[in-house]
Parts: sequence; structure tokens; C-alpha cells
Amino acid sequence: MVQKKDKGTKKEYFKDIRPEIIDILDEYGIHELYPPQQDAMQYIVNKNNLVISIPTASGKTLIAEIAMMQCLLNFKEKGIKKKAIYLCPLKALASEKYHEFREKWSKLGISIAYSIGDVDSHNFRVFEKDLIIMTNEKADSMFRNRPDFIKKIGIVIVDEIHLLNSESRGITLEVLITRILSINPTVQILGLSATINNADEIARWLNAELIKSNWRPVSLKEGFYKKGSIFYSNNETRELKYQTKSAVYNLVMDILDEGGQCLVFVNSRRNSRSLAKKLMKRLAERYSETEQMDLLLLSDEFKSIVGPNSATRDTKMLINTMKFGIAFHNAALKQAQRKFIEDNFRGGRLRVITCTPTLAAGVNTPARRVIIKSLYRYDGKSGGMRKIPVLEYKQMVGRAGRPGYDPYGDAILLSSKPEKTEELAAYYIFGETEWILSQLNSPELLQTHLLGTIVMNKAATEQDLIQFLKYTFLAYQVKHGTNNIENVGKKQIPKIRKKQVEKIDIKRKRKGARGTDPLKLPTNYSTEFVSAADLDNKNDEQSEFDEIEPLLSDKEIEEQLGKIVKEAVEFLYTYEFLKKNANREVEDEVFYSATKLGKITSNLYLNPYIAEGIYRRLKLLKDLIDEEDTKFKITEVTLLYIIGLSGEIMGLNFRSSDYDIISAAVSNYENSMNMFTSEYHEEENYRIFDDMDSLKHTFILAEWINERAEGDITQRYNIGSGDLNRLTDTAQWLARGLKQFSKLLKCEKLVELSENLSIRIRYGIRKELISFVKIRGIGRVRARILYKNGYFRINHLKKASNEELEKLPLFSENIIKSIKYQLNTGSYKEKSLKNENNDIVSYNRMNEQEKQSRLKKIKKEKKNKSDKRRKKRKQTTLF
Repeated sequence: MVQKKDKGTKKEYFKDIRPEIIDILDEYGIHELYPPQQDAMQYIVNKNNLVISIPTASGKTLIAEIAMMQCLLNFKEKGIKKKAIYLCPLKALASEKYHEFREKWSKLGISIAYSIGDVDSHNFRVFEKDLIIMTNEKADSMFRNRPDFIKKIGIVIVDEIHLLNSESRGITLEVLITRILSINPTVQILGLSATINNADEIARWLNAELIKSNWRPVSLKEGFYKKGSIFYSNNETRELKYQTKSAVYNLVMDILDEGGQCLVFVNSRRNSRSLAKKLMKRLAERYSETEQMDLLLLSDEFKSIVGPNSATRDTKMLINTMKFGIAFHNAALKQAQRKFIEDNFRGGRLRVITCTPTLAAGVNTPARRVIIKSLYRYDGKSGGMRKIPVLEYKQMVGRAGRPGYDPYGDAILLSSKPEKTEELAAYYIFGETEWILSQLNSPELLQTHLLGTIVMNKAATEQDLIQFLKYTFLAYQVKHGTNNIENVGKKQIPKIRKKQVEKIDIKRKRKGARGTDPLKLPTNYSTEFVSAADLDNKNDEQSEFDEIEPLLSDKEIEEQLGKIVKEAVEFLYTYEFLKKNANREVEDEVFYSATKLGKITSNLYLNPYIAEGIYRRLKLLKDLIDEEDTKFKITEVTLLYIIGLSGEIMGLNFRSSDYDIISAAVSNYENSMNMFTSEYHEEENYRIFDDMDSLKHTFILAEWINERAEGDITQRYNIGSGDLNRLTDTAQWLARGLKQFSKLLKCEKLVELSENLSIRIRYGIRKELISFVKIRGIGRVRARILYKNGYFRINHLKKASNEELEKLPLFSENIIKSIKYQLNTGSYKEKSLKNENNDIVSYNRMNEQEKQSRLKKIKKEKKNKSDKRRKKRKQTTLF
């Protein structure tokens, strides 16, 4: 947000901004911009690329909005059709931006859409709109399939561009930006970032101007808690009224008494739940009767969102904690549940949220006080606890202080080891954020993007791929000596660029002394709040933004990039994702093109390494089917095990408490799984029990498609409903991949099995309900109700009267009308009659007479089969 004051004369920095944009800002009470926003206006008008590195809540998004509207309106005025793309790291953030932008800017005739669905399914109609909001992965997938759209883009906004540093997602973002700039070099690009150390380097890579500032609209005080008091970095000390043994309780109650809200960051889901439960008991007596009634209503609203059939341990606990104005927030919750908590915290109904750091990286949820209870987190790679990055700490404290509502924001550190509290405070409060480094060196991670580039016909040789990579952030850093191929991904600041930071003596002058400087700050350090007026026309950080001479030549860069390209291409060719074009070979140059396997893999947005494992196992199944091998039973669980073994599903790790459940499940399904063990297949070097994580994923999905209740599954495997959602989403995507690969293998049985499996995973149903869930308005619960009441086929449902259906639970008048309309018009989602007859017949293409004839034929065939079974049983009894 920005400052809202009485409308006055037009500001100088607005002079070249289109008047209709200023009118919208006036309508929203925005008549004056923050200093960083003011600095940005000249670059927007001049259509410069721009990197904005400023703290949270300092107005980055509004700069992007003005830039997009200025660009789109200018092009529209000239009769040129150009698009604006807003890239987000999270689906929730994309959804929030869509609703926010549509409400504000659609008045100018700007059409807005967002696309955050499955990465392998594309609705290209969104490109008919002026402004499209997408996640990074969705945009990369769509542009691979339609690279021509990139040329239609006028401006790109990259939100959270510092995620180039992310080990899991940074490579996609980097390749996406490079691809856009290589195909459309005249596009305007804005990178929005937290305050980072080497923002100037990212700006140089993008040939962009830089706005870097520590200015905040609300003053921030950082400090630590010790022995009942807060010691701030500006030498202030605040003795708390509450002096219990619980530091969190003392700090929470202190800020609630002021009328503020509080976020408490912890290091695990379990801690977020347990802390909310503990605080709930202590907050019981502090609300008035009116407030208590409102909180009871809030709890009831959340209960209705959860639904009667989806209650889990977490949601039941939240229903209770919300009665006391507190909630916990972590990735175990569904997105709709997290959104409910975020919305009601922003609305002031919830006073406290105990949360994991995922909240800091998500949608905007500011609070007057932020408490960081732990600065350590478990690291799965090392198997121990490690300190969180300084950048993550800065993102968490950035939530402190709500513009327009809070007079200040404060962030308080806690430590389980009091003797280390001051040391940790000095490290995080005054420490520099980590250097943003490219993650592009891994051939395994790079394979998918190089394959995509070849599928797009943007490269055909290794040299072409090297030339493409020369425009990446990795190449820029290697060229200028701030990174190298061997060390990409290591979280250190390169020595060549590391700044000398004055060491801070963290020893206190006197134990327990009041009014002293507990951190012994340098005398020239100031944390005083600076007003907008004081910062007008200032930007000291930009004075450091000078060009740096490259240390490596283009030839040396090509040699280093060639190593990772060669390794990636060798894998893609060896496993038949690429083929050589003999007719295009020239001396010392090999031309490649994608095979059918490569094209399918790229279109599915699969990592080739994972695709290779899936395809190899499907080929084994096809061989068993062709050989009519009866030793194994190929079922849906077989395919679920392939999904589990893929390596694509992250998290939900095996725990010792899962052993008995998994052992029993293996006994039940072993005949459907053991074709992949070394005993039967020499290419596999493991036994069933060698990968317990894969087994856990497999059996969770098996229980889901056999209609076990969501609450039972989450409790049985000690997971959250959000975990189950992510697992089923990933599994459904991979099941679609199984279908495509099975088609390539020309194996009808696997095609049918994987197609049905995809539907069953989506809805969590048994096979007999597949035809029902293809009708809009019927999910797993209503489908099972129909089946239990004797409606076994679509035809049965079609013949049922409205009065009969109204007697069933959950079948309202509107639902019944919708179902009947779909059935009578043939507009329901039933794509074929495959599940009611072996023949694949397009239902929607039949006329009414053909439909009735087909259904009669099905009924007759089933009656004949039933008669044969009855006759066979009779004969068996006689003998």
C-alpha cells in the first residue's frame, strides 16, 4: 500500500503517468507515493527494465501495477495488441493478485485472467486477456507449447525474483526469464525482490535499472526477549507487564493489550499446533461477551468450510482454537483453510497466528508484533538442525507493522539457549542476506529445460543450447567471477564480491544492566524511522550500482557451459528422448530433434530422469501382458506403485509408526507390486521394502481410491489434509502421464487402467462410481449415496424421478435440476461409455435414438453375462 492523504495538486513524479491510472489511484485514496515508488515512475515512463529491492509492505506491487497499466494502455492507444504477464511463485498469491487487480483495473477496460492449474493441461484462451497472472511453472509449461505467445508480451513482472536462489524452483524461474528475453528481447521486465545483497547483479543481468532501499512505511524495531524484558537494537528496553515462565505468552499478551495482532513463527507443524493449543487456554478470559459471540460465529464459519466429511485432527483443533481468537497455519492445511485464516487475520477477527515460515513467503498478512520462537530448522539432507538463512529471517520480520493501522512494528527473537540469544540477535538483525546464486548447474535439473528448448525448435545442436544458456543468470555470474559451474548451488558469498562487515561485540556491558546497549552497536548505526519527506530524492544505494568488468571471455564461458550441456544431452539421447538427424549432420556438429517420447515428456512437464523410470516400468508391464504372464496381477495398485517409485512425490516420509500399516498392505498387494523387485527384474536393484517412502505414498493413494475417509487417512498416516491434496494432485498428473506413455507403447489395457486411475485419484472413488463423477455436481460422496440406493448406472439415474432423488441426502432441488439437465442434453462430462461397455463410443456424438439403442445393447450384454454366470454356478453345484 501507499500513503493516503487528502487529494492535492498533481505530483511531479506523476506528470507522465497516464491520467486514467492516476484517477484510479485517487479513487482508492492514493494521492502520494512512497519514496521508492516515486523513484520508479521515471523508469516506467521510459520503459526501462527495473529491479526493485525493498522491504515487505514498501509498495513493490503498486509499482508493478502502474507499470503494467501504463504499458497496456499505451499499446491499446496505438492499436497494438500486447499482453502483460505477472509471474508468481505460489498459486495462493496468484489468486490473491487476480482478485485484487480485477477489482481495481478492470474499470479501465483491461481484461484480466489467471492460470494456476495443472502444468500439463493448458487453457490457451487466457491469452485472449490483456493481463495474465500465472505461477512460474505454469507459464514455463504453457510457453513451451506455444512459444509464439511470448512475442505478444509487452511487459513481464517477476514477483519474488530472489527465488532464483531456490534449489527446487530457481532453475525454472531462471530458464523462463531467459526464454522470454531470448524470444522477445524488447519486452519490458520488472523484478520485484526482498532486500537482497546482490540485487545490483540481477539488475545488470537483466540490463535493468535498480531501486534498492531499506525504507519502510511503518517503523520497525528489532530486538530479543530475555528475563521478562525486550531489548531493542536501538538501545530501548521494554519491561513486560506479564512475567510468567512462558516468554511467548508474555509477548503475545503484551501486544494484545495494546490492541495489536501477533504472528508467532515456529520451526515445525507440530509446534504450530501445540503452541496454539497452549495459548488458547490462556486467552480464554480476555474477550468481552460480544467478542466471544463473534469468535463462536467465526469457528462455525470455518466448520462449514471444512465440511462434515473432511474433518481431520487439525481442522477439529482449529475449530476449537478459533473460539479464542487464535489459529495455527502450516502446509498441512488445505489452501481454502489457510486462506480463511489469512483473510480473518487481516480482517482483525483472529488476533494470533502460530505459523511455520511458509506464511512469510506467501500472501500478505502483517501484524504489529512478530515473534520468532526458533531460528533453527531440521535439515533433511544433513539429518540435523541448522540455522535459517538471514533472508528468511528478514522476510519474517518484514511482516511486522501494518501500514495505516499500526504505529510501529516490532520483531522479537527468542532462543531456547539464553546464553546464545544476544549472539543470534546480532547475527540476524545486523547480518547481511545471503548472496543470490544461480542453481542452473545440475545436468539432472537442466535436462527438462534443454529438452523443452529442443521441442520448441529453439535449438538443435549442443552449440545452440550453449548459446541459449549464455543469456542465463548462471552465465552472467560465471563470467563476472561471482560463481562457477562447480560451486553453483552452494550457499556462500563469493570472496570476490563479499563485503567487509564491521564485527559487532555482542558482550553486554554488565549483566542485567538496564538502559545499556546490550548489542554494543557501532556508533554510526541508526535504526531510527525515516519519513517519506526525509527520503525524497535520496537513493544512496544506487551510487554503488556501477558496471563490473567481466573476468572470463565468451570462449571460456562456452567451455564451462558445454560441460553441463554435454552431460544432459548425452542422457537425453541415450534414453531416447532425442534422436540424431542424419540428414542435417555437418562436420563436428550433430543435430538433434525430439522423439515422440521426448515430446510427450516435455508436454507433460516431466523431468526426463523421472519419465525414464516411469516409461521403463510401463514397458516391463507391457511385456508381461504380451506374454500373458499369470505370475503377476497388474492392477491400479501396480500403477500407483510406479507413481510412488517415480521420485516426483516429495515429503510424507516414512516413519517408524507406519511400519505395521505398510507391512500389512504389502501382504495384501505384493502380487501387484513384486514385478519391480530384483528377484523378478534384473534391471531393478531393490526389493519392495527397500523404499518405504514409495510404499507409503502408494498405500495412501490406494486407500484414497478405495474411498477411505479423508480424516481416517490423515490420522492413520499422521499427515495433513493439505499433504493429501498435494499427493493426489501430483499422482493425478503422473497418472495422465502413464496414459500418454501407455498410448506410445500401444498397450490398450494400460491405457484404460491409467485413464480410470486418473479419475479415481481425482475424486477418491472406487471403479464403479467413475461414470457418476463425470456429471457436474456429483463427487465421491453423492456418487456413493446413489450407488448405495440402487442407482448402479447412468441410465438408472436418468430414469429416476425428481421426487425419488429428493429423498436422498445432499440432493437439493438445484442439484437435481442440474443433473437432469446434463443428462437430458448430453452436456455432462461423460466422454464415453467405456465403463459401461468395452466399446469406446463418444456419447455426445450420438443422437437420442443411438443412445437408447446403445444402452439397450449394454443391458442385453450384461444380462447375457449374468445368465452365463448363473448357469455356470448351477453346473458346478450339480457336479
